[in-house]
Amino acid sequence: MKNSTKILVFLLTLALAFSVLTVLSFAEAAPSPESSESSNYENGEEVTEPIKVKFTTENFITALNYLWQGMLCIFIVIGVLVLVTYGLNKASNYATSNKSKNSD
Repeated sequence: MKNSTKILVFLLTLALAFSVLTVLSFAEAAPSPESSESSNYENGEEVTEPIKVKFTTENFITALNYLWQGMLCIFIVIGVLVLVTYGLNKASNYATSNKSKNSD
């Protein structure tokens, strides 16, 4: 597998993980049916209950909105880094060629 393919697979995996975490972070936690404090403690120890998650359409749309904005920012930053690297490479080649011309 080529390095560029590995990098692309890595970036797509990262984007998928980011999108899943974004959607899960905006899920609304459903209230527990037993919300009294006495039911949360047995023999002086805290009893933990599993978190129940309730997905709503509004939260999903909000998560998608943040998702595309975040991905756009990531691609802009990557684009700027590529352009700066390309420019520095060209400037370095130009300086090297001028240095070799002056030494002749």
